[in-house]
Amino acid sequence: MYNQMISRTEHTKRNIIAAVVVQIVNIVIKFVVRTIFIYTLGKEYLGVGGVFNNILTVLSLAELGLGTVIVYDMYRPISENNETRVTQLYQFYRDVYAGIGIFIAALGSLLIPFLGYLITDVLNVENIRFLYVLHLADSVATYFFAHSRSLLNAYQLNRINSRNTLLMAVLKTVLEIVALIVTKSYVIYMLVQIFVTIYGGYLLDRKAKQLFPFVKNKVEKLDSASKRGIFSNAFSMMNIRISQTLINATDNLLVSAMISTVLVGIYSNYSMITQIILTTAFLIESSMAASVGNLCVSEGKEKKREVFARLQYLYSCLFGVIMISLFGLFNPFIKLWLGTEYLLSEEIVFIIVLNCYLSGMHQPVEAYVNADGVFKHFRFKPTVEVFINFVVSIVGAKLWGIVGVFLGTTFSHVLTTLWFDPYVLYKYSFSNGIRDYFNKYFKSLLLAVIMTLVTSKFVSLVTFEGIIGFIIDIIVCGAAALVFIVVNTDYNNRKWLKDRIKSMLKE
Repeated sequence: MYNQMISRTEHTKRNIIAAVVVQIVNIVIKFVVRTIFIYTLGKEYLGVGGVFNNILTVLSLAELGLGTVIVYDMYRPISENNETRVTQLYQFYRDVYAGIGIFIAALGSLLIPFLGYLITDVLNVENIRFLYVLHLADSVATYFFAHSRSLLNAYQLNRINSRNTLLMAVLKTVLEIVALIVTKSYVIYMLVQIFVTIYGGYLLDRKAKQLFPFVKNKVEKLDSASKRGIFSNAFSMMNIRISQTLINATDNLLVSAMISTVLVGIYSNYSMITQIILTTAFLIESSMAASVGNLCVSEGKEKKREVFARLQYLYSCLFGVIMISLFGLFNPFIKLWLGTEYLLSEEIVFIIVLNCYLSGMHQPVEAYVNADGVFKHFRFKPTVEVFINFVVSIVGAKLWGIVGVFLGTTFSHVLTTLWFDPYVLYKYSFSNGIRDYFNKYFKSLLLAVIMTLVTSKFVSLVTFEGIIGFIIDIIVCGAAALVFIVVNTDYNNRKWLKDRIKSMLKE
């Protein structure tokens, strides 16, 4: 049974540890499987898989952002130990998501005749439509278990989700490697993914019901007023999801349709690494989400601002280090791993790294926006963001190729999300001026960019090849990262950090 006496801090700590452990294992697994995939099937299948995944990401917009909204609605009844209300929300979520899964299956099927417009220069790939159907089935299966995953998150038990993810990742990896080496079949590879998705979802659902058996009780259905409130917030949240999804997913689709599907496969190696980084940061954020939600419903605005300021500082250090290291090590690593034919130019790599930094630095703001439920203020912003991204990406693709596509993501973020989201947060959640936030943000960004460019010059001076050269590159980037952290840390944060380290050592 669930122990409600564990503190907010303890939940956060346990969830973060679990998330980081899982992600470390996932990183190793992804590289192993990706390497075997490339050498058994080739970059054409890599590109096709990337395009299919992005199509399904766009289709996931049918989710409407309900997951975030319902988890937010669960925070208060959980803090009040109102099991009836939690059960009503849980069962409503279950029914809605089953319907969404069926809807996405139908909508996705309608796109089958149009795949030829998105897939180019991959003549060696057979059964493209059937492969797409397998990707669609794998995606749809996740919706029938989403309610249990969200229930565990709402109770600050993200670590159980992390444990399930780890076990299924190991199982999937073993089966995928066997399938690739023995059969060299993309079909078998996808059937493995579908099986593991369903099996992992079943185990998670069973665990949630064991911990919270009351959710199986018969209760009155959620009242109409509550449903209207949920869908109203979901509409606002949907707009946020639309911008995030279309901006993240359309890059590959535009590159495939306007430039080359094979290039999508090459870029996917870079995007896999940035996604690993962003997913790790997101896992840390989501591990804190329920604790932040509890903070928002139980503490005053001053406490919320204080905790947020610490998060902003920690993320500025984290993503400053990532930006410096990633730009310096990206191409040396890809060259060492796959060879020179899989390299992108430094200009492209810099835009990829910059977009990774911007996305990462937004996560503390996103965590508080989701936890405090200020969704309604974002109804129109996503439309503007998507419009800017689409126009700049299309024009940029014609003028500058793949660089122009990625610049669309950069411009859309800078002109909307970078300033609007924290503005809403400070105005409606913190009721405080935002000048200090932007001072810290741009100081850290400028420092990170300068250190990144300087470090890359030093890395370019390294003449050694192979592993020895890469190790020297790591040392150079590591030294630059330490300098960045020192310069980026002011007196107050330095004192706070020392106190936290001392406290952790005592524990």
